[in-house]
Amino acid sequence: VGDIVQKIKTVPLPSPDGAIEKILAVAEDITEEIRIETELISREARYRMLFENSMIGIGITKPGGQIIQMNEAMRDLTGYTNKSLKDANIIELYIDPEDRKKFLGIMDAHGRVENFEVDLQSRENQKFRAMVSSIPIEIDGGTAFFTSLLDITQRAEAMKLLEQSEERFDLAMSVVNEGIWDWHIDTGIEIKDDRYY
Repeated sequence: VGDIVQKIKTVPLPSPDGAIEKILAVAEDITEEIRIETELISREARYRMLFENSMIGIGITKPGGQIIQMNEAMRDLTGYTNKSLKDANIIELYIDPEDRKKFLGIMDAHGRVENFEVDLQSRENQKFRAMVSSIPIEIDGGTAFFTSLLDITQRAEAMKLLEQSEERFDLAMSVVNEGIWDWHIDTGIEIKDDRYY
């Protein structure tokens, strides 16, 4: 059936002359409490491992920006250390303070923020483009934001270069006055630009 864990309380029962004559013992089965406590400790350890080892920056902040906790990836992105978190405020990372107001406006309107792109800077003034997602959670009876932060600087730069390349291509095509016709053999889809006609 399994082991049973008991908590035993004892009370000495003295005789009329004050000598201990008997001991009253009461046993309480605490097996279920111990099982639940062990499971909670195990879950906390798994959560801590996932939180700390995530490749995505994860942090918990108060609505006013005070930082409660950050994982290593978030600390690497932002330049904070465990020691500096005590007096830190996430608002310091926003290059444009209006972006923080936009973030809070989205949170108020939708109850969450998903894939919000924003320009941030680390404590060392290293600028980067980030994608921020956040949900409100309750901690110690108050509201906090559980936030993920992904550095998308390289993706944003690649998109900018692609847009510039497309602009140059369109300019070149307009100069030669030629159109483009593209036929996808697998799907049968034809793509023609206006110059083709």
